[in-house]
Formats: sequence, C-alpha cells, structure tokens
Amino acid sequence: MLETPPATIRTPPPARRRFRWPKIPKWVDSAFAILGLATLVYVVSRYPLGQIAAECRAIGPRVVLVFLLPLGWILSGATAVYLLLERRVTWRRVLWARFAADAYNALFFSVGGEPFRVRFLSRFVSTDQVLSALLRDRMLDMISGYLVSAVFLFISLGRYTLPSALSAGLYAYAAVTFVLGLAGALLVTSRLPARFGGFVLRALGGSANSPLTRLPTRELVRVLPFYALSRALGVLENGALIWLLGGRFDLVLAGFFDGALNAAGAISFFVPGSLGVYEGISVYLFNLLALGGPQGVVFGLVRRARMLTFNAIGVALHWLGRRSGEEGLLKVKDEVGPAP
Repeated sequence: MLETPPATIRTPPPARRRFRWPKIPKWVDSAFAILGLATLVYVVSRYPLGQIAAECRAIGPRVVLVFLLPLGWILSGATAVYLLLERRVTWRRVLWARFAADAYNALFFSVGGEPFRVRFLSRFVSTDQVLSALLRDRMLDMISGYLVSAVFLFISLGRYTLPSALSAGLYAYAAVTFVLGLAGALLVTSRLPARFGGFVLRALGGSANSPLTRLPTRELVRVLPFYALSRALGVLENGALIWLLGGRFDLVLAGFFDGALNAAGAISFFVPGSLGVYEGISVYLFNLLALGGPQGVVFGLVRRARMLTFNAIGVALHWLGRRSGEEGLLKVKDEVGPAP
C-alpha cells in the first residue's frame, strides 16, 4: 500500500512593508517660525518707525490693490483645478478647498494642506483622479513659476548692477529653473503625474486601479491660460506695490523682484511662510537699487499682511465650514452614490 506523502505546508509570503513618510518633529515648525520672527523684528528695527509709518500713510487706501491681485490668482488657480477634475466637483468646493489648503501650506512646510484637499475632493471623485489632478496642478504651477522667474531674471540681470556673488547666484538659479521648467513642460502630457499619483495613493494605504491616462492636449490648452494669468497677477502685485511706494511702474523691475523672492523662498523652504526671509530680502533689494530702506520694509510688511490675511481667511473658511460641509457632503453622497 502506497503511503500518502505528507501535505506540503506553504509559508505565506511576508507582508509587504508599507512605505512611511518620515515624520518631522512638531517643534521644528515652531523653532523656525521663532527664528523667522526674530529676523523680521531685526529688519524692522533698523529703521525709525516714524519713517515706516509715513510710507504706510502715503500708500493709503490704494493698498487694497495689492490684496485684489492675489485674490485673482487664487480664483484662477481654483478654476484650473476645476477643469483638471473635468468639472466633476463644483467650482465653489474647489475654491473652498484651495483657500484652506493654501493657508495650511503656508504654515506647515508647503504641504500641510494637501492631505486635507485630497480627502475633501475625494468625496466627490475617486482618490487617484484627485491625486492626478492635484499633481498636474502642482507641476503646471511649478512650470509657469520657473519659466516666468527665469525669463525675468535673465532680462533684469543684464540691466541692473548687482554684487558679483548675488548676480552669479541668481543667474545659476535662473538657469536651473529654466531647465526644470522645460523638463516639466515635456513631461506634463505624459503619464508621469498619474503614475506618481498611484504611487502616493498606494503609499497611503489605498489602491489606484483606475486607468492612468495622459492629459489630453486640448485639456492642457484649456488650463494653460489660467496658470499664465496667475503668474501675471503675481508679477503685477510686486509692480503695483513698487509703484505705490516709488511712483513709477516698471514691469522688468517687478519681474526681477518676483524671481529674486522666489529664489529666496526656495532656499528658505524650511521656514514657515518664509517669515522674515521675504522681508529681509525685500529691504536688501530696495537698498541695493536705491529705492529706499523704509520703503523696502513697507513692501515686505504689506506682502506679509496680505499673506496673513489670506491665511486667516483660509483657516476660517475651513473651520467654519467643517460642520455644515460634512453634512452637505453626506447629503451629496446619498443623492449621487459613491464616487466612481
């Protein structure tokens, strides 16, 4: 009689370790924020408060222009995301999420608001579609910012006499950002954003099973004007504020400030909102170009006031809309069913 061979015991494969993003200690934000605040206090204290107050009074109510232009680029950016989501989420909800996400991004290393925006928009469409849209939004915003900054820096650096070290640093920044902008432009119609969105989704514990498609050329052509408009309004904000302080409007000078401040922001990414960095660079550039030290302080303070105002609006919209927003979302889900 043949003996039955013993059953083979199959050992299950080891569980796949899930990727975990490194955690940043909670005190890091606070430490850099305190350092930035100290820098801001130092910059302001270098000039008599009377001169700074006089420059503020000279601007007067016209300063509202500096607040309206950024509002325009927020509306334009929200419209671009609305189109990237194929109009499947109402524009009002996309705008609400943009305000809240931008506010938290300014406070927490430029990424604090993105998880919230992904969770919120995923209530209406699939998460991988949201990730693909937001990654494309980030990429298009990056491309437009890099190319605009690089072009203005290349033009303006040939016009102004700057210290050799500063000029070389800005030329290097312009060259790198120009190359990155061109590389991003070549990739924007590829499947890379959607593939990366699937990787991020799997890293967060989900699954990206929807087909990953390219961004059609017609969709790219449809959204590009909104990114161009956002960048134009950003340059005009600097130009308008320089005009209010100096009495003349110079588009190349406005573009130079836009590129130089973007370079400062890239270097000081670890400081929440680049607190103190923007103000210090603004005063330095105003002195360097003989535009006046107190005027540079006011330039930095007005821009900071605009940032804080929009951050406060974003946080307020988030917290005030949480309860009513959740009820509304549940109602929408009951009516239209789960997102595909």
